[in-house]
Amino acid sequence: MHAKGKTKDELLDEIQQLRSTIATLKEAREAFLQSTRDEILVIRSDYTIQFANRHFRGLRPEKIVGRSCFELLDQHEAQKFKEILSSVFSDATVCECELSFGEQVYAARVSPIRENGQVASALVVARDLTDFKQTERALRESEARYRDLLERVPDGIYRSTPEGKFLMVNSALVRMLGYETHEELLKIDIPSELYFDPEERKEAQDRLTHQQQQSHIIRLRRKDGSTLWVEDHGRLEYDNQGKPLYFEGVLRDVTASRKVEVELKKSEQRYRMLIQRMHEGLMQVDNDDVIQFVNDRFCELTGYSREELLGQVAHQLLLRDEDHEFLKSKIRQRLQRKHDEYELRMRKKSGEFIWVHTSGTPIFDERGEVVGSLGIHTDITQRKRMEEALQKSQERYRSFFDGDLSADFVSTPDGRLLDCNQAFVEMFGFSSKEEALNTNAKLLYPEESSRLEYIKLLQQQREIHNYERELVKLDGSRIHVVSNIKGIFNEQDELVEIRGYIFDITEKKQAEALSSAQKQILELIAGDVSLSVVLDTLCLTIEKNAPGSLCSIMLVDESGQSLRCGAAPSLPKAYAAALEGILVADNAGSCGTAAFLGKQVVVTNVESDPRWENYRELARTYGIRACWSTPFFSKSGKVLGTFAISHKTPCSPSAFHEELMKTASHLAGIAVEHAHSEEALRRSEQRFRDLFDNAPDM
Repeated sequence: MHAKGKTKDELLDEIQQLRSTIATLKEAREAFLQSTRDEILVIRSDYTIQFANRHFRGLRPEKIVGRSCFELLDQHEAQKFKEILSSVFSDATVCECELSFGEQVYAARVSPIRENGQVASALVVARDLTDFKQTERALRESEARYRDLLERVPDGIYRSTPEGKFLMVNSALVRMLGYETHEELLKIDIPSELYFDPEERKEAQDRLTHQQQQSHIIRLRRKDGSTLWVEDHGRLEYDNQGKPLYFEGVLRDVTASRKVEVELKKSEQRYRMLIQRMHEGLMQVDNDDVIQFVNDRFCELTGYSREELLGQVAHQLLLRDEDHEFLKSKIRQRLQRKHDEYELRMRKKSGEFIWVHTSGTPIFDERGEVVGSLGIHTDITQRKRMEEALQKSQERYRSFFDGDLSADFVSTPDGRLLDCNQAFVEMFGFSSKEEALNTNAKLLYPEESSRLEYIKLLQQQREIHNYERELVKLDGSRIHVVSNIKGIFNEQDELVEIRGYIFDITEKKQAEALSSAQKQILELIAGDVSLSVVLDTLCLTIEKNAPGSLCSIMLVDESGQSLRCGAAPSLPKAYAAALEGILVADNAGSCGTAAFLGKQVVVTNVESDPRWENYRELARTYGIRACWSTPFFSKSGKVLGTFAISHKTPCSPSAFHEELMKTASHLAGIAVEHAHSEEALRRSEQRFRDLFDNAPDM
């Protein structure tokens, strides 16, 4: 008998079972090693490969077993892997690392294998991360492109919390609001520091909560306290439980257009105030056009008493049948909160028809709902009699004429001014009314042909409304105006007198031209047009909007010490060539100095300005007498070049010139930095292709 009472045969059976179990375990281990997605190596202490599963880099085990493990790696990776293996063999530690096999990247875990208490070999379990790394790199590149695009757009982009803190802003918004850095803007409390009235933000939040996405005009406060009008295209983002996460949107600066809008509204208000003083007819109706109120003048116009009018459907009582649909369309517009003005024929109680001019405005209740409209009705058929009465009453006429803020005038068809008000004197730059009346109006037209065309049109139509044209001020500068003109004819139907009033819309036209120019240049940049074409187009566009200007763009060369000519389409070629290599230094003309100082340099007279001492003879040769230069910068604040406007006479920039230079230098900076980015990308791609083409075969 043997130990514990087992026979020899029983012990032999147990040994056989143990051997069978061990064999089964070996087969299971082998199956696992060959079926796992991981790539597995066993490396001896002499760094030779003892085992490799069939997955390892697609190589058959017999091709690599017995070879040095370092043969699979380049020199740098081999040294790194040797240090890891040395640590495992000497310290029996488990190490994790990343290894590169050519283009492939692996995450590896290296563990010691002990035999008789000593580390005899190392187990390497590696997982291919190549696809993950490529995806990760592509994601980083995509995010970088997104961030680059975010910083390039001229509009402000933001993301903010419901409580009123910015989570993200782009550079355009930082500049737009007058802050120095992103960090400074991210610290502010939006309701109290950005809004003049915190309730305005709450109202905007409430609208987004109900509409989820909207666009509206809001008033913001810049850092310096000035007003900024913006168009906010915003939306509210929610989490999975429907809780508001953040607001995000795009802010577009509409301050300039808002100013034009305000001026136009002021003009409309002045016109409506004038009508109210003329005792015009007033009628109030509800949404079904039922008359609720009329004034005495309206009763006089129609011949009905107030009792006969109240409660009646206005269009059924006062309009022709064929005009009913027209008026219903106006009622629908009023329900949409729209003000409107139109002319139509109105039927009096006697059956006689009169022409009236109607100005209709919606009426709101305390909840802001449209409950009806108020119409101001002017009897147009009485206009001539009123004009005759005004002529007989010089005091009343003069009160209206001189007090009007529009430029009012009376002239003969041949251009002799008979009368004008103070606004006319100021609009065209006369020193006094007497000087204006002693000047023939022909001098206020760019060409005689344009004046004759306008006279011909007036003879045909007798009245001209909203007539846009270009006129000339006394100093020779041109202005855009819109005018309403009435011709006075004698019994022989000959034009004998012209009366009218003029509004100056130059700023509106300039704002529109500037916006159009900016859009054109940005489209060229986005369209991958060459930098030289973009810069030439930018110069020519600014010259078109500022007659007499000669534009040029100088670019800082790679050394950063001198300038080269990027564009100067209208300057003499010899003069532009002479500017090549001008130093970035103080007193180096307008452009060199502007690039050196990093700020605008305005030289109003080249002949006397010390900054032109070394270039005065060159400027004199080509007739350059004034030069205003503005530097433009990269996103990092590096000076990229300068945008300059030159003139052939000494002069200072106007407010419009300043706006042009600001816009042009900004666009030039975008164009140049875009070109630099594209060139850097091209070089990077070329280096990658060279590296790939020269990589050794595995």
